Amino acid sequence: MIPLNSTCIEAVDFDYTTRVLSIRYCSGSEVYRFYQVPVKIFHGLLNATESHGDYYHSHIHGRFRHPGYPPIQSLKIGRSPFAIALAPTHTEDSIKQSNS
Repeated sequence: MIPLNSTCIEAVDFDYTTRVLSIRYCSGSEVYRFYQVPVKIFHGLLNATESHGDYYHSHIHGRFRHPGYPPIQSLKIGRSPFAIALAPTHTEDSIKQSNS
């Protein structure tokens, strides 16, 4: 992983073949993956003239699929993170509301 001088993001990595962006935040040791990220977004994060955290929030957060929880280290062996990323995300509250 490539370390960043940031108070928000500790390190990043990018797989140019699959376009998967991996981010380790300063708040923990988990690594989160974001899928189908354009190369220019990854390069923009590395070379952000604003803070890396500001760039993340304006260009990445909420724009690309990611598994969220559990982080990569918590995934069961043999389970693809792509399956988690593509699974629908519903909270108990949203399910209760839709059934009302």
